[in-house]
Amino acid sequence: MTRPKDPDEKQRDRTRTRARIVEGARAVFATSGFKGARMDEIAERSGVAKASVFHHFGSKNALFAEALEAEVLALRRYQQDLDLRDLEPRTAIRQLVESTFDYFLNNPSIITFLNIENRLGGEHMRQSTASVKAYNPLRDSLELILERGVAHGLFRPEVDALALYLSIAGMSYHYVANRHTLGAVFARDLGAPEEVSRRRAQIVDFVLHAIAAPNAPPEASSF
Repeated sequence: MTRPKDPDEKQRDRTRTRARIVEGARAVFATSGFKGARMDEIAERSGVAKASVFHHFGSKNALFAEALEAEVLALRRYQQDLDLRDLEPRTAIRQLVESTFDYFLNNPSIITFLNIENRLGGEHMRQSTASVKAYNPLRDSLELILERGVAHGLFRPEVDALALYLSIAGMSYHYVANRHTLGAVFARDLGAPEEVSRRRAQIVDFVLHAIAAPNAPPEASSF
């Protein structure tokens, strides 16, 4: 006779099932978009019954919100793992730019999700407390890095942490998201490895020059 599951075991099963469905949804939304994604396809990708998907999430809209949150939190975990606070300020900014660019390049699903969410007016992000809170440590870290850079004569004092991150994310996102169409327009393979590496380095240099103090010492001699 099979023993009944205790409440904790049932909760673990529910948690695992929800996680599987969210992972399946991330894959389907990333390839099919919001309108093209079908709940039966998500169920098949997740290895569960379609009824189970509706039982756990209720609607495609609610499931998209969960999948989007998972995408955003994955990006933030990646950025937090860099541990930039203790690095030399210019090295910290360099690593943030490079890692942001690399994440967008290597995780195209985040581009798709953000494109969808922006078309929807950001309605899911505004309701995601976890996503909003996840960005607070990033702003705090950037403010600390900028303050230390100013104190050592490396950065201009008027640089705003939010504006800086918008520039870093914007330049990286725009290139990765539009390299195929821009490449077609300008008859240049912007997806070629050498082009990607060149653009990555250009964004790093652009950001560091934009925030540099007028009389900042050469990078090798600072700190």
